[in-house]
Order: sequence, then C-alpha cells, then structure tokens
Amino acid sequence: MKSTQKRLFLFFIAAAIIATIVVPSGITTNASSIYKSRQIRVTKSARQVVDKFNGVKAYYRKGKNDGSNKFYSCAAYVKRYYKKVYGKNVSNLLYNRTPITSGDSFVRVSKPHVGDIVAMNTNHGTTHWAIAKKINANGSVTLIEQNWKWTQSSSTQCVVNRTVRSSSVRFYRLKSEANVKTTKVSLTVED
Repeated sequence: MKSTQKRLFLFFIAAAIIATIVVPSGITTNASSIYKSRQIRVTKSARQVVDKFNGVKAYYRKGKNDGSNKFYSCAAYVKRYYKKVYGKNVSNLLYNRTPITSGDSFVRVSKPHVGDIVAMNTNHGTTHWAIAKKINANGSVTLIEQNWKWTQSSSTQCVVNRTVRSSSVRFYRLKSEANVKTTKVSLTVED
C-alpha cells in the first residue's frame, strides 16, 4: 500500500513540474489568451469552479484524489458535458474502454476535434477522462477536465488548460456528429 501511495505522490509531483515548466510551442502565452495553461490553488472544500467550457463548469475541492466520487471524478465532468451539450447520457468510462451512449455510438478517431472525449491511461492502472477544448497548431490538445490535482506545500493544486500530445491519448467522437475516419479499435471483455 505504501509503495502505491509513494508512486502516486511522485506521479503528481512530476505532473506539477511538467505543467508549470513546459509550454508547447503551439500555445499562446500572452496574458490575454483564454487557453493559457496556469496552475490554480484549490481553496474551497466543495465545488470550486476552476474552468468552464460551453457552459459546463469543472469543479474541484480540496483534498485527496476524487477518482471514484460521482460528482468530482474526471468521468463526472465528461458525463455532465455530454448531457448538457449533446443531450446524451455517457457511460462505460472505465479503464481502457470505449464510451457508450444509448441511441448513438462513439468511434475512436485519430484526428481530434473540439468536444471529443479524451482518454489517457495513468501510471497507476486507471484511465483519466477529459474533453478536447482546443486543438493546437502543433498537434497538441488543450483539455478541460476535473480531478487532475495534487498536494503541493500543504495545499491542493490543479492546472487549467493543461496541454497533452495527441499521440499520448485516445479520442472518441459521437458517430452521429460527423462523417469521420475511424481507427480500428479492439475491445477486450474483462471477467
């Protein structure tokens, strides 16, 4: 148990350092940019709005990882976003799975669009879910997300407008949203 906690702690420290030091060349860094990556201190015990996209707020709260919390988890943001923006109930946001919804389906795509679901595997055997907020000229993607937080100097921190390389994540789009080129996806059934 202590080994897992130590790895998780080191993972968040590394993420914090990378998020505060590295700014990809495709990101506008002037103060007026609405997509500028910035670190925020989480000060509220409940529902601190740290970001908003298409009218859907991303909430954080002080404290430990909220991975399984039905309101604060990363998957909870994706579910709220798709319900408000597309009127769809999304489920199956589990490790290495393809999101599902009734009356439509998601397809994995290689070239992201704004609004696509973003999935990235973490170092501790889970999948982190987000929404593509902006596609940058250098091929990276700016995210809107929840529950990407860590403790630094006894306070809870998060990053708004975190940017990731497109090659390091998977993208899913509603099949009905566009005529898209899909990539072959293999599904595994777990017992």
